[in-house]
Amino acid sequence: MTLLQSIKVVTLIATDLDGDGVAELIGNFKIGDSRDETPVHSLFLIAAKQSGAYQMELVWYHAGAETHYEARSFVDQLDLDGDGVDEIVTEGSYYESGDYQIYKKRKGQWLMVYKGGGGGC
Repeated sequence: MTLLQSIKVVTLIATDLDGDGVAELIGNFKIGDSRDETPVHSLFLIAAKQSGAYQMELVWYHAGAETHYEARSFVDQLDLDGDGVDEIVTEGSYYESGDYQIYKKRKGQWLMVYKGGGGGC
């Protein structure tokens, strides 16, 4: 089986992050299986409509076998600072731990403004 045939859409949502009436897309995808020694490819993205087509605004990618597994998944969106644009909360999953990240859009770019709050062994 090729990698493209094994792609799994973990989450894909359409939501309006900035109140303009146009939905942005948030998704995370997995290719491969972390239970064997082949690398698992994890992808998290935010895409927004620009000039009639969706363009990537945030792309997070990681590839690694079981002990180097890492993934991001959408948890929620909310406007934490009252600026009219929702921040994105994601959960990071690792081999034996996890944490949370908060992404904020500043000057047209999504930046991680927080990472922590998790646990593990």
